[in-house]
Amino acid sequence: MASETPRPSAARAETPTVSPAWLRGSAAGLVGGLGMGTFLGLTAPTVIEGTVPALVGLSGLLAGWTVHLLASALLGVVFTTLVERRPERRPLTTAVVLGVAYSILLWLAAGVAVPTWLALIGADRLAVPWLDPSVLAGLLIYGIVLGAAHWLFG
Repeated sequence: MASETPRPSAARAETPTVSPAWLRGSAAGLVGGLGMGTFLGLTAPTVIEGTVPALVGLSGLLAGWTVHLLASALLGVVFTTLVERRPERRPLTTAVVLGVAYSILLWLAAGVAVPTWLALIGADRLAVPWLDPSVLAGLLIYGIVLGAAHWLFG
């Protein structure tokens, strides 16, 4: 019947759901951002302390973490919006693979956008290690955790 409510799939019924979509994306992005930020803080601290806050004209560790987590949440919303265009739920492995692909695209885009933006605002004297392997590794951590958290919260 047309008036019946669709039933969630068995896989979807087994996991908790956080609503609405922007909240799920924000939460998944923040969890991924914590993983990435911790990794970068240990392997490439100048990224969190210098480059990230310089994107908005700030400096320092607290500003770097704040900007990083805000960007992570926003990018998580974008990821969730893109991934949830399909009506049925994807398997966990697919969500993680999509998260990894998304993070690689972010790494490539940042390699062009970040140096350009820093030059425009006059902060081009900073080291911009965006195409550095440690930044790619951090973004891969972000993508893996983002995909898994998106699946869990979905």
